[in-house]
Amino acid sequence: LCLFWSALPCVSFSIHHHQNLLLLRTRHKLLSTMSNNNNNNNDNNANDDGRDKFPHQLPQHRLGTSHESLSEFHAATDDFVDRIQTVKQYSLVLVTEPSTRHILLGMKHRGFGQGFYNSFGGKLEPNETPQQCAQRELHEETGIDCSLQQLQSTAQLHFTFEDNPSTKMLVHVYRCNLQRIKEGDNTNKNEQENNNKANTNHVDDNTTQKQHIPKDDGVMTLDPTVIRGCEEITPEWWSDWYQIPLYQMFADDSLWLTKILDDTCHYIDGYFHFEPGGQDVNSIRHYFMNETKREKMPVSSPSSSFVVQSSQNKRKTPNSNSNVQSKKKI
Repeated sequence: LCLFWSALPCVSFSIHHHQNLLLLRTRHKLLSTMSNNNNNNNDNNANDDGRDKFPHQLPQHRLGTSHESLSEFHAATDDFVDRIQTVKQYSLVLVTEPSTRHILLGMKHRGFGQGFYNSFGGKLEPNETPQQCAQRELHEETGIDCSLQQLQSTAQLHFTFEDNPSTKMLVHVYRCNLQRIKEGDNTNKNEQENNNKANTNHVDDNTTQKQHIPKDDGVMTLDPTVIRGCEEITPEWWSDWYQIPLYQMFADDSLWLTKILDDTCHYIDGYFHFEPGGQDVNSIRHYFMNETKREKMPVSSPSSSFVVQSSQNKRKTPNSNSNVQSKKKI
């Protein structure tokens, strides 16, 4: 009897201890469930902004605050638009092969964006339309001879900078879809040869370039051997546009370019206000994007009579030793 009464406190302690363990385990399960739910919500948010498809997209803290309207964007940027004194206009061309999800990007060797990948383009010259500028710059930087009709209006981008309030950059973005002619492909070979003979374009004194033949579906065929770089930029093929190196591109590409490539929208009027620090910081403070679906996309009607005379307009020195490179994976 004495032994029973002496052991009773130990039994009581063991029961209480077991109950505490059960409570702790229950609490742990509840916390784990809440954590999993939060993770699922984060995953859903990541899926919403495309990070599941573009794994190299810049982190959210580098992309700034999104705004629902242009007026809200202007209010957040302290009406920077009222302080703008100079507007610099540029054209930019996305070169893609939709059938294979390939994209042609250029590695910049000098000037604005040095060390970054970008599409191809430059500043408008006097009396030059944005489309004409896009056509000229594409030819100068890649050797691709694209007609004005093949340049699809894709975006208009407005850039302001916290450390340069007097200047705005306005970029007109076009897209050139193409289909590379594979070696040994005899499809319409005779027709291509006839067109090549009739449409040889002299790009300088010693070299000639084949004109590219538009297909009925709006995609131009391309002899990939004509692609070459220049002293300023080297073209590189990326075999999957979902794997493009967004960590080595301007921050706005993580926002508008991903939507264009993922086909979630087909025309963007975008406004981006960058943090001070330029390319070294490469971060956005505020942005607004007005996205338009394909059925409402602006339709341009360029004059077909304009043809760039490359022998006169050639300003960037071709780099004969810089052949187009191919990036299979990062």
